[in-house]
Amino acid sequence: MTGTNGELCGKSRIKSKWIVMALAVAATTSWFSPSAFALSSFARQTGMSCGSCHWSFPELTPVGREFKLHAYTETAEKNLTENAGDKTAALSLPQFVPLSVSLVTSLTYTKLSQPASQNPSVEVPQGLNVWLAGQIIPNFGEAVQITYTAAADHFSFDSSDVRYSRETTLFGKDLVYGIDSNNNPTFEDLWNSVPAWGFPFASADSAGFAPLATTLIDGALAGQVVGAGLYAMVDDHLYGVAEIYRSQHLGVPQPETGANQMINIQYVAPYWRLAWQQYLGNSYFEIGTYGIYVDSTPDTIGGAADSYLDFAGDLSYETTLDNGDSITAHGTFIYETSYLGASVPASPNHDLQTLRLDVNYHFGNKVTVTAGPFMTWGTSDTVLYPGGAPLVGFANGSPNDLGYIAQAAYWPGQNFQIGLQYRGFVTYNGASSNYDGNGRNASDNNTLYAFIWINY
Repeated sequence: MTGTNGELCGKSRIKSKWIVMALAVAATTSWFSPSAFALSSFARQTGMSCGSCHWSFPELTPVGREFKLHAYTETAEKNLTENAGDKTAALSLPQFVPLSVSLVTSLTYTKLSQPASQNPSVEVPQGLNVWLAGQIIPNFGEAVQITYTAAADHFSFDSSDVRYSRETTLFGKDLVYGIDSNNNPTFEDLWNSVPAWGFPFASADSAGFAPLATTLIDGALAGQVVGAGLYAMVDDHLYGVAEIYRSQHLGVPQPETGANQMINIQYVAPYWRLAWQQYLGNSYFEIGTYGIYVDSTPDTIGGAADSYLDFAGDLSYETTLDNGDSITAHGTFIYETSYLGASVPASPNHDLQTLRLDVNYHFGNKVTVTAGPFMTWGTSDTVLYPGGAPLVGFANGSPNDLGYIAQAAYWPGQNFQIGLQYRGFVTYNGASSNYDGNGRNASDNNTLYAFIWINY
């Protein structure tokens, strides 16, 4: 094709390749970066062990969910306090430093190594997380994360959450409500069924493989936005969140121009969350929905826009057995419909779906065995999902993936984890064999990942 239409399609192809690259980076970040949340500073503050708040870190128990709901402020420690007066600000300082550190070292083996690359790959460390986490003043707390990765070889600001909470009654029902601010939609959530806190909690980074096609809410906005809003829990059953987000790209001059950024939110992006939880004897379940709407102008702050609507559902189940063991399960389904009028004007209408499930058997709090499938499928488009690229090409423009993860983890101590994880692919980037047009099969990306995860 030549002339104006040919130039337009050429530009669309260039932009679509950048979209795929951005999605790949987002998927790698969300699937393959350790994000510990069983923090030693929380244990010191509350006087409770890690096992009180976690089935296995960072999977939250009911106690852990309550602690987060109340803004990380429950404390058993004596604080240095001074009451407020008409002209005197209150003071509340904990008698410990609210700092935590988590360290992950790993070995990753891929069935068929990437060309001219080391296999297995060893990282000591793979990542180092430094957390400023705990109560700031009564009713106000934070969990601010700074992360070092071996791949980047520097520290950077990571997913973080700051919140204020209060308690009252509404029509005779208990009400916990508050204000929350975070930089990763779903990071503020209480359950391990949403993207920011879903299984796997630790995974291989660039030495491993993840689905390249991913929805926005499934990690693509992590660390690229900042938002705030309100949340509430009514009668310990109904939970709701309403927040709005704005783009905030790290490492770029201010004010932002949007250059070289594929997601530049126009106005604000609304995010919502509703969930119902119910206790039934020794069992517990949660069912909910969450989503986000985004208008975005690629590479600029104005002009033609892409639009995304992500609508998701999730569920959680927990039961404690008579022998003291427990079984937990989580699932999420995400449906994204998009109109890519700026990025792919020749074929702007697309949809993408993701389904993930995991089931965990906890032998007390010393051993956990986990397994579950994952699936991605959606509209085929050879412009948005081009083929022919080694390792990352798509077969027939298809974003489809099908695979599974199995993991065994052992805790010599509550703040020390040794894990072995296997990720297998049945379909990758649209095909089971020769998906990239260069002879690589989906199963060639099967990955064995061994790791040690320590929290200080």
